[in-house]
Amino acid sequence: MTASLFAGLLALSLQTGPALDAIVIGVHGHRHDIFSEAHGRTLAVIFVNHDCPVCNSYAPEFEKIIANYHDRVQFDLVYAEQRFTGAMAQKHAETYGLTGARLFVDPTGSLASECGATVVPEAAVFDGSGKRAYLGRIDDLYYDYGKQRSRVNRHDLRDALDATLSHRPAKAASGPPFGCVIETSSKP
Repeated sequence: MTASLFAGLLALSLQTGPALDAIVIGVHGHRHDIFSEAHGRTLAVIFVNHDCPVCNSYAPEFEKIIANYHDRVQFDLVYAEQRFTGAMAQKHAETYGLTGARLFVDPTGSLASECGATVVPEAAVFDGSGKRAYLGRIDDLYYDYGKQRSRVNRHDLRDALDATLSHRPAKAASGPPFGCVIETSSKP
């Protein structure tokens, strides 16, 4: 195989999107392929956990981000926790005013694992072709476990969305995410 043919095949494989099994369970028990349902739009997947205090503290910020980008980005909140049902996700979302995103459960943590998410809250942003553009924290409010700043200085997720929507490379998160660990299991 010539070098130029190999380079062409490599470029083509990189443009076809993710090789992720993006099947999650919707709140009504139906399976969803979130990438095909994005229909070529930018997709932001925010991994959450119902009893994580850090996630719950971010609920108002999630809604602000979703409101600012809803016309250009598909937002999916994914509850990456074992033994959690769609009905439980709906109740939690109602309690915390999370109304702007689609809700899913990922009881085995398989989507979180495939995206590379290990902590909640953590966001993964995918461009219109399904290529991951960003994985990381929402912002720099938390700078260590249980410690937060009085004000946010870096808006990592918003910056990643702006870059992705402008067809520019998104910068890596300015620091690690802090929150609760995503537990994975081979059984739902």
